Amino acid sequence: MPDLNDLKPDVFVPQLLNVARTTAGPLWDDIQQTASHEFRVLALRIRDIGEGVASGDVSRTAARILFRMAKRNLIATIAMLTIMIEAAAQKLVNAVLKEIKSIVNGALGFTLV
Repeated sequence: MPDLNDLKPDVFVPQLLNVARTTAGPLWDDIQQTASHEFRVLALRIRDIGEGVASGDVSRTAARILFRMAKRNLIATIAMLTIMIEAAAQKLVNAVLKEIKSIVNGALGFTLV
């Protein structure tokens, strides 16, 4: 019988969060809340899959399919977060460039930027 203790969310999720924090670096603050929730959902789903296999309600083949589905949900969420962060960065860059344009063109007295 498999030991599912390592799949408990209170054990599994902190390990995932540590890897994510280290990998994301300064972007972690922007994605922490959503990623933390999604990791918990993934951990619960994996535990459910493991319990299903252990009880005989889920075959190993079905377990692999269910895991792939859960993994794709996580990928979709992280991709969405990436797009949101990129959009925020683009907005910031555009605002800075607009200010640069105003300052430079005003100081020079002609349109350079």
